[in-house]
Amino acid sequence: MLTLRCALSVLALPSEWPISVEHPDQLAGIVSTITNLRAPRTTPYDIAVAFPPGTDLVPYADAGATWWLAEFDPDTVSLDQVRGVLRDGPAVP
Repeated sequence: MLTLRCALSVLALPSEWPISVEHPDQLAGIVSTITNLRAPRTTPYDIAVAFPPGTDLVPYADAGATWWLAEFDPDTVSLDQVRGVLRDGPAVP
């Protein structure tokens, strides 16, 4: 966590999570910077993005996202909505 916080400081990004990403290009820039900061290490790492069900994830996967977290509005989410996402299985970009 400390390394990540330091990386975020270098990136001039907030040190708290989550970081709002509104466009795949933003994510690509973050992934690129973190990858460069990790050099010379080449071990893989994960980048998670949270979006509502039904979001087109392909551009975010292309930008470096390796995990999708289903995002639900806590004020309106229903058990049926969550079960539907679980029933549909993992999103495949």
